[in-house]
Parts: sequence; C-alpha cells; structure tokens
Amino acid sequence: MLVRVFIIFVFSALLVSSCHSPAPCFNKNMENVSLKWGSFNDKDNSYDGYVLSPTGLLQKYYRDSAGVERSRNITYISHEKVCKVLNYYYWVMKKVQTCYEPGNNLKYLIFDNAHYNTSWRAVWNENFNTGSNKYLKVVFDSLRTVTNGIEKE
Repeated sequence: MLVRVFIIFVFSALLVSSCHSPAPCFNKNMENVSLKWGSFNDKDNSYDGYVLSPTGLLQKYYRDSAGVERSRNITYISHEKVCKVLNYYYWVMKKVQTCYEPGNNLKYLIFDNAHYNTSWRAVWNENFNTGSNKYLKVVFDSLRTVTNGIEKE
C-alpha cells in the first residue's frame, strides 16, 4: 500500500512539473521569451493585451489612462498551442521586418527574448490596409482564437 501511494505521488509530481516546463519548440536560449499582442490607444497612452510565456502561462495585462498597470494570470495553455503561437510569430517576422503605422487605436505584436536582449515589434493602424499590416492582421486574428473561449473580452 505504501509503495502504491509513493508511486502515485511521484507520477503526480512529474505530471505537474511537466505542465509548467517550457514547450518543446523553445530551446534553452528562449526560456525568457515573451510573446505579446494587444491594442494600444495613442491618445491616452493606455493598452491592453496578452502575454504568453514558453511554459504556456497566458496573462492579461493592461494600463489605463491614469498610467496604472495591472496584470493577472488567466490560465496555462497546452504546449501545442504555445508552439502554434511561436510559429505565427516566426512566420510574420519573416514577412514583415518592421512596421509602425501611427494612429489613435493601434494593434501590436511583440516578441521579446531577454536572453539575447532582442525584441521585434510591429504596431499598425487597424483602420488601414497596407502591404505590411495584412500579414500582421492575419496573425493577430489567429492569436485571438487562442484567447477566445478562455476569457470574455
């Protein structure tokens, strides 16, 4: 009986620890990567969006017009979805090297890698269709499918 309880405990510990380890598509140098997407209001400098870590932790974060920043953990998503999101970013980074389109209501995608101190950022005005932002819109809409059903916006 004691052996059976010990085996169940060890198996449970392994299962829980594997849930919060980095997804297999993230190598050792990408453990501090964050993938962010959301909306930015240039008039009052407020924003809201999501950040996804390599472990699958999905967080909602926002800053209101008074400059108060908040974030909260929403859930852990599967490694399969994390790798899917990473592939979205890789695809769009190859298509769009850089993008900044001024406006009042903007959308953004950010890829930060703290290990290499590098960042890729795209900001576009959702009211216009340009050669660059058509790819960004596709990825942004795909990322919304990751959050749909998890949280009502």
